[in-house]
Amino acid sequence: MLFEQYIKKYIDRNSSLGIRNASVLLLNTKTMQAEVAVGSADFFNNDILGQIDGVRAKRMAGSVLKTFIYGLALENGLICPTTLLKDTFHYFSIYAPENSDRQFAGPVFAQDALVNSRNIPAIKLLQDIGIETFLNLLKTAGITKLKSAEHYGVSAAIGTIDVSVEEVAKLYSSLLNGGKTKEIKYVTDDKKESDTESDKTIFSKETAFILFDMLSHNPAPQNFNIKDKYGNNIKVAWKTGTSYCFKDAWAVGAFGDYVLVVWVGNFSGESNSNFWGRTAAGNLFFELIRTVVLNKKDQKFFSPDMKDLNIKKIQVCSVSGAIANKFCPKKTECYFIPEKSPINLCDIHRNILIDNKTGLRTNVEVKGKTHYEVYEFWPSDILSLFEKAGIKKQ
Repeated sequence: MLFEQYIKKYIDRNSSLGIRNASVLLLNTKTMQAEVAVGSADFFNNDILGQIDGVRAKRMAGSVLKTFIYGLALENGLICPTTLLKDTFHYFSIYAPENSDRQFAGPVFAQDALVNSRNIPAIKLLQDIGIETFLNLLKTAGITKLKSAEHYGVSAAIGTIDVSVEEVAKLYSSLLNGGKTKEIKYVTDDKKESDTESDKTIFSKETAFILFDMLSHNPAPQNFNIKDKYGNNIKVAWKTGTSYCFKDAWAVGAFGDYVLVVWVGNFSGESNSNFWGRTAAGNLFFELIRTVVLNKKDQKFFSPDMKDLNIKKIQVCSVSGAIANKFCPKKTECYFIPEKSPINLCDIHRNILIDNKTGLRTNVEVKGKTHYEVYEFWPSDILSLFEKAGIKKQ
């Protein structure tokens, strides 16, 4: 009832934007109990086709499935969170996809590419992984009615796959359940033990943890700083999605023991330029999270436990994302899976001997007439991307 009231108030406030309907699922990932399932904003409203169950209805996924492309890339040792990926104009056969902002960021860290839903990096990772491999992960996780790899092509990376709110919740529960998906329960039965035979492993617990951490860097909308009763900021690992022609707005995420999925759209399939995942669904998503936290005062909303995980934190160059060398001026930390994550020592920053008088490079060191200075050495293709993005490098 509480969620229904919040959804109604949210729709009333945003009716001028054409927001009239929403579907929501709140899943306790420890018990796999669906604690709240709202199929539509108003069951009795025929104008919004309110008797359709939006929790089980299939809708276009937008970018909410990109998370699991990155999961496969982590699992297969193709990337770590700070791996540099290229976000630039590119033709895939006769298809030249753009980003939602019609801009290209140039070189971008994998974590930022995921959080900001950059299309080209996701497509290129999908090609490296294989579309069939990605579809097999979705099948294993219980996504139904999938078509062939040939049918989707590279568009599978940017949202042409149909999923339900229920299926998305089940997928994202793997971030809190060590890379495993489990069947969702709708009827409470305290005597029934968990059916472990239905558990499906889609990737390792290390990958699940790193994915959660990557998504937790996605900033919340303004004015949604949520704290628990102890004054701790709630860590939310969340992802948005906006489908083709603005027909569906999604927000999904994990926090504490919970996964919350919010869909905003029209069951008629009518598009609306206000159906952006970050705003139309994201604002309602965080309002509902705040409601959960306020009403679950006996629970703690901490990050997943790192105990028993084969993960290390390493120092990486904050510019190249590779393992820092002694000349890297700025460093940051990155999670790393030993024997799986790519190991590359930064060779971008190099200490160069400079002639004091000419300011040019020299190979003869003369006391008082030469000095050392660190310069960046980039491959020509990456340097070209920086230049296109208006970023100057020394």
